[in-house]
Amino acid sequence: MNGHTKQRVLRSPCSGLFRSDLTIGTIIKKNDIIGYVDNRPVIAQIDGILKGQIRNNTKVTYNLKIGDIDPRGNINYCTTISEKARTIGKSVLKAILRKYNQ
Repeated sequence: MNGHTKQRVLRSPCSGLFRSDLTIGTIIKKNDIIGYVDNRPVIAQIDGILKGQIRNNTKVTYNLKIGDIDPRGNINYCTTISEKARTIGKSVLKAILRKYNQ
């Protein structure tokens, strides 16, 4: 998305308890602190909108994906189903119907 791949993914800097006061849809700037794992900050690598985040007070392991930032900056993408997800869902439904409606 917008040339960002790995930078959009938020990963745990260590093992421990994840904490954050932010919610999905929060506008994020590069170098903002998204939250903490124990006392180590989780820092945004790009500007965008917080699109996903694991539950507050979740125990995590080192390098675990704990959230992602959408660089397109459109809050509506946080509450809609992407075309990719729709296509996958449609394919799964077709496979199930083909299997059970023989």
